[in-house]
Amino acid sequence: MMKLLPLVVLATGCAPTLVAGSMANPARRTDKIESTQTYEIGPYKENHQYELTLSAFTASSIGLAIKITEVDRCASPKNYTYTLVDDHSVHTSLMPSNDPVSTSQPGRAGKPVTVSRWSGTFAATVVPDTQSLTVQMRPLVGSCPSLDFKWALN
Repeated sequence: MMKLLPLVVLATGCAPTLVAGSMANPARRTDKIESTQTYEIGPYKENHQYELTLSAFTASSIGLAIKITEVDRCASPKNYTYTLVDDHSVHTSLMPSNDPVSTSQPGRAGKPVTVSRWSGTFAATVVPDTQSLTVQMRPLVGSCPSLDFKWALN
């Protein structure tokens, strides 16, 4: 008689890296505001930068500008999904405004880097009691970073 041993498979995953900052709540302001956050990966941080800017707040939308500096396929903004999540758990997907524009430039340690820029809008509203906004940046390809850019609104 053959004994079967139970097989245990452990699935592991990495949580997204949190990039956090704060800004004024645009629903409580009359002037135009924007806020930028940057995440860099070492040891050559100049070769691995992810920058998101929230701007162009209207009654029905929030603008997002994306700038990625990378040495590999992670440089394309189209290799990610972008979802805005507010503190009320409302999820909104990015609506791109244009195609990404990419240029090449010399990077550190002799590696060329690609600098890509892209923009779009979220069909979302910030109200005076909104306390935070998070842009979830999720990779569509395996080895690219998973990032959460969170803004506390004050």
